[in-house]
Amino acid sequence: MPDEVWIGAENIPPVDYLATLGYAVEQLLTVGKVPATVDRKSVRFTADRYVAEDSPKLWGWIIFPEGFHAPRLMELARLQAWTLKPALLDRQSK
Repeated sequence: MPDEVWIGAENIPPVDYLATLGYAVEQLLTVGKVPATVDRKSVRFTADRYVAEDSPKLWGWIIFPEGFHAPRLMELARLQAWTLKPALLDRQSK
């Protein structure tokens, strides 16, 4: 997803675009047709709350050299958090 989506002369955040598109798809699946008009949905992005705050303590694993710190890496992880998907237990594979 790009960092902004243009609809006409207005740019909207991807999270709002996906929520609005999701509403239109839901209408298509439940009613059988796409609505004639769709109001923009404004939603709050919350997946980033599962990404740790940046801290030198994050890099204390043995695989990192002593003193290693990557302050921009957690910022990048926060931006990419929208791609997180829930893990589902496949009970049939046991």
